[in-house]
Amino acid sequence: CDAYGNVTGYGFTTNPAWHFIESILRLKIKPQQPGLAGLTDAEKACFNWESVAETAARNDFILPNGRPRFVGSYIFAADATLTNVLETILRVSRSYQRVVGNQIYLIGDDPRPSIFFMGANHIVPGSLRLAKKDVSRSPNVFVPRYRDIDIPAVSRVIKVEVQTVDLGGG
Repeated sequence: CDAYGNVTGYGFTTNPAWHFIESILRLKIKPQQPGLAGLTDAEKACFNWESVAETAARNDFILPNGRPRFVGSYIFAADATLTNVLETILRVSRSYQRVVGNQIYLIGDDPRPSIFFMGANHIVPGSLRLAKKDVSRSPNVFVPRYRDIDIPAVSRVIKVEVQTVDLGGG
């Protein structure tokens, strides 16, 4: 499909964006119809095709090693639910779906710069100075906060690798 939902051809692909669309079509929207029938206007309207085409292009981007950025090759059990299938596809391609209005958006979750949020616990009481401590010799600590419980969990991070990816933006 193109950026407007028009079927431009059928063929084998390893692009997870097209696997995502095909899974929703085959398991939810039109499970009984043959794939070569094309899409009706109502079926096209279920997706935001610009976001799908953009994510597909992102997945097909050729890295310096000569391979596409994201490739999908999976095996699903016959009784796998649509939720299980989509979760696997989205994890493989570091993407997520969002429903806005009646349209499904497919969005690639690309690396972002680190962000530091400063809160009241970072300020020295009675001053406007930041409470700093030398963390150069400290182990990395990950403290997640969950919405359903207000108890933070702490775990040690054994190894952190940072890779930079040239996104071609200059």
